Amino acid sequence: MLAPRRIQGQRLVRAIAVVIALAIVVTSGMTILAGRQDALRDAQEDLDSISSGVVRHMRNSIELSNAILTGVARSLQKSDGTMDQMKTVSEDIAAVSAATTRIREILFAESGGWVLASSLGEAGLHRNVMREPFFRRPLARDAEPFGLTKTTAVEPSIVVSRRVEGLDGIERGVVAATIPEAYFRQTYTTFDTGRGIEVELRGEDGASLLRYGGFDPAAAFEGLSIERRVEPLPYRLIVRRPNRLILREWSSHLPLQALATLALLVLVFAVAHLVARLLTRGRMEQEALARQAMTDPLTGLGNRRALIEGMRAAILAAAEGRSSFAVLLIDLDRFKAINDVHGHLAGDAVLAMVGTALHDVIGRDGLITRLGGDEFAAVVPGLSPAELRATLANLAERIRQPLDWQGSQLNVGVSIGVALCPDHGTDADTLLQGADLAMYQAKHGRDGCIRFFAADLEDRARARRKREAELKLAIERQEIRPYYQPIVAFAGGELVAFELLARWHHPSDGVLAPAEFIELAEECDLITPMTLALLRQAVADAADWPAHIRLAINISPRQLREPLLAHRLIEAVRAGGFDPHRLEVELTEDAILDDYELAKAAMSVLRLNGATLALDDFGMGYSSLSHLRELRFDKLKIDKSFVQALPGNAESRKLVDAILQLASSFGMRVTAEGVETAEQAAFLAGRGCQRGQGYLYGRPADAAATLRLLSGGAPRQGATAEHRSLG
Repeated sequence: MLAPRRIQGQRLVRAIAVVIALAIVVTSGMTILAGRQDALRDAQEDLDSISSGVVRHMRNSIELSNAILTGVARSLQKSDGTMDQMKTVSEDIAAVSAATTRIREILFAESGGWVLASSLGEAGLHRNVMREPFFRRPLARDAEPFGLTKTTAVEPSIVVSRRVEGLDGIERGVVAATIPEAYFRQTYTTFDTGRGIEVELRGEDGASLLRYGGFDPAAAFEGLSIERRVEPLPYRLIVRRPNRLILREWSSHLPLQALATLALLVLVFAVAHLVARLLTRGRMEQEALARQAMTDPLTGLGNRRALIEGMRAAILAAAEGRSSFAVLLIDLDRFKAINDVHGHLAGDAVLAMVGTALHDVIGRDGLITRLGGDEFAAVVPGLSPAELRATLANLAERIRQPLDWQGSQLNVGVSIGVALCPDHGTDADTLLQGADLAMYQAKHGRDGCIRFFAADLEDRARARRKREAELKLAIERQEIRPYYQPIVAFAGGELVAFELLARWHHPSDGVLAPAEFIELAEECDLITPMTLALLRQAVADAADWPAHIRLAINISPRQLREPLLAHRLIEAVRAGGFDPHRLEVELTEDAILDDYELAKAAMSVLRLNGATLALDDFGMGYSSLSHLRELRFDKLKIDKSFVQALPGNAESRKLVDAILQLASSFGMRVTAEGVETAEQAAFLAGRGCQRGQGYLYGRPADAAATLRLLSGGAPRQGATAEHRSLG
């Protein structure tokens, strides 16, 4: 009985195997055809994405170079070409070039081709570039004033050049920025990743400027190709990939058709083997898909789905009384600035570093996930309150450690919100909401980066969100208006400038001082839109002022992290018809120390466009004498805390004398803040201080009152006022 049944079973297996084999033959043919179409479609989408990314990188480099060259050209328009001025221009463009790693050299060559200013210093001078295409092209008849050329003078490079004309319209020469070809090659390598992408950049005349990946325009080509313009220039980028590479993986499956016929000859063994393989492969694929669905591809950490499932398991364990746990939400500070300045590859390196720090500190017992962007989450079980606080402090310290990246140091901060189970909730949504509220308070708090959930956080967060919405609407409705506080020359009492201040005309709370909203504007990234809106209004108001009256504006530390801030300030004043030479930009010592190189580059751009630079609240920060020497401030502003005790306090007198002597040695003029009495003014004037600002000369006033003050002559002394800058 067993033998016939075995035979019947074998026959059944054979019959099933034959059916399966036939089904495989038919299905494989259909799959091969469909796979070819899928491979071509996926390759087309991939090529479109790559071409967009390459164009974006090239356009960013070209626009940045053009913005820098435009500022240099404007500075050179007003230069009389002396050696001292050329030396100053060389120093300024060297600072800009050093802060922009993608640019090897910035130079200015006069109309005869001799290089008069170079970011390389002396090494870049004493040479003639008249025969270089980047020099001849902008000076050619009917040529656009700006464009790209290729050079191999030192190393293969792309040169962005712009014609410089004097105020009389006569050509004075050419400014040029050299971008090494290695930068574009690195961009190509980043996007290619071994896929055989071919790239060529062609100039307006069709000539090839850059070519990668074996691009041969003369050879016959079969494959996918995309052509894009590199706006705003008439250049074309061609990105293509041969069919032989696109279909390489697909074609590797074609031999399966032949193997299907052989499978029929070894039916039992082939089918048995095939079934075993299919079952094994199916299980492996299911496990791989399950892991993929629970994993962040960049860091290898768990994702949001893994967090929710892990929290459910931890909540069940806590409900059974086996353990308690903490839910952490972790958000990085200054991460966007790193992406903007150093690129997304640098941002990815920071995220990987944070993932490593989380693994090292929290260990295998915890669940570590990345929720997206710069936000992470973790579940940490079984720690006492003291152990948890120590772990969090260690984690924050690890994340704040600088990361070396291509010769620069990347610094991020961290904000951590904590909710405890069962103390703060017993379900995933409640715990995550509590940790999120705590993280929000940590991000905007003053005394640390770690916060535990508390019952009143929700009310405080709701009130803050309401205030943020009101502030955003206030900027749109111009409820935040410019006020002006006079700055007076001690010699003769002449009014020489106004500092731009801000007041919020709130519809229900009345007029709010800057202390009520400046910090909030910084924290919710509204400070720059608000500053630009106020500056535009102030420029319009200043149209009715005498031409010698200057306008001072204060820039916050957070704003200096924006790479194009200086350009946007200059654009705002020029658009309003205001001469940038009448603009004074005040920076605090803390703003400089937050990112010294970025501050140095921004100051160079402002100085190239004619703006005056003042170091505000001097003596309250930690800047060094080397900073004063290198950054070349035009003015110092003595903080009012040193002025208020004058002239009676001996220590204040010594400090003020020391500051005035220091400023004199550096050739800087000095303004004293917080001048309240005639005695203070007389003391400061007698010690050589040039200007004063404070209650003695008037309080911040709106445009109409300021215009009346200008019409009435010298500022009124003895007025009471509140002094508060934009921040």
